[in-house]
Amino acid sequence: MVEGVYGNNTTILLPPMKTPVPKTPKKGMRVPPPTLSLITAASSGRIFLPLNINGAHWTCIVVDGSTQTVCCYDSTDKRANHNLLAQLAGEIVKKSIAKAFSVTVVPSPIQKDGDVFICLYFWRRFWKGAGSDYTEKGLLRRRWDILRTIMEFSDEIKEKEKVTE
Repeated sequence: MVEGVYGNNTTILLPPMKTPVPKTPKKGMRVPPPTLSLITAASSGRIFLPLNINGAHWTCIVVDGSTQTVCCYDSTDKRANHNLLAQLAGEIVKKSIAKAFSVTVVPSPIQKDGDVFICLYFWRRFWKGAGSDYTEKGLLRRRWDILRTIMEFSDEIKEKEKVTE
């Protein structure tokens, strides 16, 4: 599990899932207890929960503590993915958030380059400083910014692991 906290935003990677949804783990028991504990601890801010489906496609669930909403986003706009995200969001609300949150499936245009744009979509939704330069140079710069952030986060995790050893 990877967790990174930036200001009042937290990112927690959900374990990979498959569609169609297999019979095990059973519905309502897909999010591991350690992940639910992390969500409970961070539920006052915004929580970004990226999810890889079938090892090939990224989606995202965002828990927004300030508006008490949970948004589910899938750039391919597939019903099976939306159903899985809505089920996971319901499980998260039921098991780790004390207040009543509404769950919203975000309708979106179909995109084939969703990985970077899922992150960008939510960054722009909650942080106006994310910018909107969609030129070839702007997208290249944004990809490098994301890579740099991931590498810095990875270095921080390695340093923490050294301290705990």
